[in-house]
Amino acid sequence: MKMKLARVLTAALILCLPSMFVGTLLKLMGHRVGRGCRFGFSLVLADGLLLNDRVKIGHFNFLKIRRLVMCDDAYIGRMNIIHGPLDVILGKRSFIGNANKITRGIQDVVAVGRCALRLGYLSAITANHRIDCTTGIRLGDFTTVAGIGSQIWTHGYIHDTEGPGRYRIDGKVEIGNNVYI
Repeated sequence: MKMKLARVLTAALILCLPSMFVGTLLKLMGHRVGRGCRFGFSLVLADGLLLNDRVKIGHFNFLKIRRLVMCDDAYIGRMNIIHGPLDVILGKRSFIGNANKITRGIQDVVAVGRCALRLGYLSAITANHRIDCTTGIRLGDFTTVAGIGSQIWTHGYIHDTEGPGRYRIDGKVEIGNNVYI
């Protein structure tokens, strides 16, 4: 009950108050917030926030996640949907652009165990991409998922040669350093 109340209060602060007040109030609630952080009008439902210096969260995002970690100068653009029991970890100067949809299924029903989306130093997911985080995804340093409409899936199905039989396979996705997609 306490955790849900803290999550809702965190979301209300970020959604309703100007940036100059939000950082101080989030610190009072036990979150770590660095200097110069800026918050747009976004709904951020997270159990833990660890935000280093000069991070930015743009307008009209919906984040309902377990934990958000953003290193120095990282940012999340606008109109993103990031939903599910996962940790989002953005390295120094990395970013998630605009209008992306990053999801993970319901814990212990579709998704099992902890999972994270990790972006390395100066890595980016640009705009209008769809990312499934059934298991973890890691982008290395200086890596970009560019253009629009790319999809990254961490699960799939293998079908029987006959009949309706199939089973699901899950696997982590790791994209190395200096990759441009």
